[in-house]
Amino acid sequence: MRRSLALVLTAVVIGAGFASSHVGAKALPRVTKKAPLRCEKVTKSGKAFRFCVGSITSKDRTVLLDADVTLPARGDGPFPLVVLLHGLGGSKLSFESDTIQGDGGSTHFNNLWFASKGYAVLTHTARGYKGSSCIDTAVESIDGNLDLYDPSPACRPQIVNQAYDVKDTQQLISGLVDDTLLTTEATIDSKKIGVAGVSLGGGQTWLLTRKNTWKTPAGTAVKLAAAVPIIGWTDLVDALLPNGGARDDAVQSTAIAERQAERVGVPKTSYIGALYSLAQITSSDFKLPGFLNAWYARFNAGEPFDDEVSLDAVHKLLTNHSAYYLDKKGSFFTPTFAVQGFTDILFNAQQPLRMYNRYVSDPAFKFSAYFGDWGHPMSQNKDAETLFIFNRVTAWLDYYLKGKGADPAKRFEARITLCGTDDIGDLYKATTWSGLQEARDDFSFDLAGDISTESSDPHASLIDPINEPRNTCRTTDTAVAEGNLAAEMDFPDGYTMIGMSDVRLDADPTAPNMYISARLWDVDPEAGTQTLVDRGVFRLGGEEAQAQIDFELFGNGWTFAPGHKMKLEFTANDAPAFGNPNAVGTIAISGVSISLPKAAASAKLP
Repeated sequence: MRRSLALVLTAVVIGAGFASSHVGAKALPRVTKKAPLRCEKVTKSGKAFRFCVGSITSKDRTVLLDADVTLPARGDGPFPLVVLLHGLGGSKLSFESDTIQGDGGSTHFNNLWFASKGYAVLTHTARGYKGSSCIDTAVESIDGNLDLYDPSPACRPQIVNQAYDVKDTQQLISGLVDDTLLTTEATIDSKKIGVAGVSLGGGQTWLLTRKNTWKTPAGTAVKLAAAVPIIGWTDLVDALLPNGGARDDAVQSTAIAERQAERVGVPKTSYIGALYSLAQITSSDFKLPGFLNAWYARFNAGEPFDDEVSLDAVHKLLTNHSAYYLDKKGSFFTPTFAVQGFTDILFNAQQPLRMYNRYVSDPAFKFSAYFGDWGHPMSQNKDAETLFIFNRVTAWLDYYLKGKGADPAKRFEARITLCGTDDIGDLYKATTWSGLQEARDDFSFDLAGDISTESSDPHASLIDPINEPRNTCRTTDTAVAEGNLAAEMDFPDGYTMIGMSDVRLDADPTAPNMYISARLWDVDPEAGTQTLVDRGVFRLGGEEAQAQIDFELFGNGWTFAPGHKMKLEFTANDAPAFGNPNAVGTIAISGVSISLPKAAASAKLP
C-alpha cells in the first residue's frame, strides 16, 4: 500500500516516521578514540554497516543536536558524504531504514541505501524538535525581539534560519571532515559532500547552496559539491503569502527592500494553521519561540498587513529564511538538482525557477529540475514516480560526488498529472525550462461582472489541500457559486500544457485589501464533473480600479482530453485554503484572458 509522502498534518510531514531499529547491534572490536558519536556494527538486509549515535553541543552552545552517521562496514575513508535533511515534524529517523531498498518515502532515499553504495550518511534532528534538547534557554534567537515578542530561545525550532540550522549542519559536516565526531576511524572527503533535504530540509538545502563554502575548526576548506532541494522554497514569503508577483519567465529583484515594498500576499490559511500545529506538537517540550507564536497569530488575523509585527515577520522571513535573497561568496556554484511538485499547493513550481532565472546565463551554474505530481497535498505521490525521482537523486549525487555516470546537468523534466490511476503520466524532457513549451496560446473570454467576498462556495472546502482525502485529484460538480464568475472554452482536439498559466483581467474593487483567486478546471461534459487543474491568487491594492492585472497560476502538467472544456473561475473569497477576507465588498472584473503554455511535442519521451 502506498505510504503518503505528503504532509500528514495529524502526525508528521514528508520523511517523518521511518523509525529505525538497531536491535542486535554489536560494539566494534576496536574503538580508537573518544568521540560524541559511538559506533557499532549492524547488519541490515544481509549487509554489514557501521552505525554511530550520539549528541553534539551546537556551536552557539544552546542545544544538544541529536545525530546519527551510517558508514560502510570497512574502510577509514575518506568517504564521500551525503547529508539527509528531514521535513517539519521529522527527525534524524525520517530517512533511516531497516532495509537498503527502503519503502514509501525512504525508497532509494535512506541511510542504508547510500551507505551500501560507499557513502557516509549523516542524519540529524534539527534544533528544537524532539530528540534535540535545550541546554540554554537564555540566548535569544535573532528573529526574536523582546519589545514585540515573548521570549524566543535560540534552542527552539527556528524554521530553517541561516544563523542556526545552516550553521548546525555545517558544524556537523566539519566535525566529520576533521574526524572528531566518531569513535571509529572514518574521515570524510571535504570536496565530496552532498546535501539532500525534503520540505523543511529542502528549504535548508537551498540556503546551503548560498552558504556553500566554509572552513572547519582544523582549517580544512569545505565546498558543497552537490545539492538536491526537494519540494522546498527559495522565497518563504511568496510560498506562504503569495501576492501574484512571482514569474517563471523573468528575473526578479534580489533586493530585500524592493521585495518587502511589494504588497504582502494572501495567506495560505489552512496550510499555515496546519504547519503551526505540527510544529507545536513535534517541538521539544512542546514549546515554540515567541516570535513564531506572534507571527502565526498576526497572519491568521488577516489584512491589512502594515503593522510592526507583520513587517518584521516579512523582513526576517526574507532575510534569514529565503535563499533567493542571500548573496553567495565567490564564483563557485553548487551543482543543484531541484525536485518540485506541480500539484504541491504549499511550495509550488515557481520556487526553484526563481533561482534558475537568476543564474541561467552563467555557464558555471550547473542546474537540473524535475516537476511532477509529487510533494505536499494535493500531490498524489505515486510509487512509480517516487522511485523515478529518487533514482534521479542518486544519479545526481553519484556524478558530482563520485564522477560516476553521464553529466546530468541542464536537464529539465516534467511529468503530466494523471488522475484515477496508479499509472504515471507522460514525461517531457528539454535542456531548458522554456524548451518544455513550444508556444503560448491565448484565449479570451466574454466574461464580465462582480465577484463578491460574501460568496458561499461549496467547492472551496473540497479543494482545500488540507482536507481529506489529501493526496488526490479534486473533482466536483460544475456548479458556479453565487458571487463567483466563470467561463468555459471548448477543446475539441484536446490540449496538453506544461508550466504556468498566465491570467489577465481588469479589476475594480469596492474596498481595499481584497484579492482575486483564479481556478483552472478541466470539465468533462459527459460526466458532468470538473477536476481542478491549477489555481493562483493576486493581491489587490486600494479601492482604485486596476487595469490589466497579469498574474501566473501555480502551474501544472496537464492534458485536456478531446471534447473536454477548459473552465476559468474567479472568486474574491477562496477560504479556507486562502485568507478569509476582512474586507466586505465586490470586485468588478472584465477583459479576461488566459495564456496557456503548450507542451512541446518534440520534448515528449516515448
